[in-house]
Amino acid sequence: MNTNGIEIEALHVFNRKYYQRFFSTSQLMLFGNSVPQDKGERLLGARFNGEPAGVAWIVTEKSLGLIYLTYIYVAPIYRRQGIGRKLVRQALRVAEEAGEDGLYINFTLDDGERTPFWHFANSLPGPLVLELLSFWEAAPQPGEMSSPAERTVKSRSVEEGRWQLLPIGEILAGMDEDMIRSMGQRQERHRQRMNGLMLQPPSAWRDFLRNDAFFSPFIKPEAGGEVIGWGCVERSSGQLAAWIVAEETEKEIHVHCSFTEPSFRNANLYGLLVEKIYVRVRESGKCAHWQVPCWSQATQRVWLRGLNNYRNAGGRKEVVWWKEGYLKKINVDVSNRSVNSI
Repeated sequence: MNTNGIEIEALHVFNRKYYQRFFSTSQLMLFGNSVPQDKGERLLGARFNGEPAGVAWIVTEKSLGLIYLTYIYVAPIYRRQGIGRKLVRQALRVAEEAGEDGLYINFTLDDGERTPFWHFANSLPGPLVLELLSFWEAAPQPGEMSSPAERTVKSRSVEEGRWQLLPIGEILAGMDEDMIRSMGQRQERHRQRMNGLMLQPPSAWRDFLRNDAFFSPFIKPEAGGEVIGWGCVERSSGQLAAWIVAEETEKEIHVHCSFTEPSFRNANLYGLLVEKIYVRVRESGKCAHWQVPCWSQATQRVWLRGLNNYRNAGGRKEVVWWKEGYLKKINVDVSNRSVNSI
């Protein structure tokens, strides 16, 4: 790889015109006629033998104290020349000068296609974390499913009579202030732990998933739809053991979160909740949109087990769109070794 002839420069109002073809129309509309250097954002350009060859966009999220590399692009004819790595090195220097210990890369892939940028990010030091998985399923046609009364999604046996399934609105309305406050504190603890986990060993991830991962049943509709969902309550204790929450719009049922309390994770409740969603899908004829947080292959398997069993039990699974969200943190140390190793 020959990196001679590569120059990195900051974009400004006088040289941006040479690089604007590397940005999308929506990005250019966001920038307007200026370069957003004074809003915690930096734009970098790369030249190869004097010719514009690529760009990078760096954003500082002041509320979280993080710096993101939100966009990087190298023209196809200039790829495999080390230009992308030089842009990342410069972005790391920006993070280091700002006093940060690392730089986060966050991007999505449509239809799960592993793009050149995916392979590039995966080759950089540190783990590439699958943070979010979303897919859309077409509604099954009449006659393709078992009776809605049959719980076809159950992956293993569930103790009959132990559980009561209630609408999530009824459950939330019955919560007292202490329970609502406790859920808010758990959600905040989840957020804080997530911010520091990118370079931790696998044992730290297991500990996080076991003790601190939490998804509150309180969601705000993103598309002006109606919040629907169900909760699983243990009859003997009255304790809320698990829940699933979605937003129903005119076109789809968007599942935002599902959560089972740690003390009930061997009760196999996920299948009961997923089946309630599929009953609603069958009744409405709408598309099902599943939004699944996946920090590792292990958690991805747990989340998708119920869906696979649904499909194996006779349900039709026609994925109409697939999207994956990735997050990676590249560490910057005082000696700058990690910068020079890229």
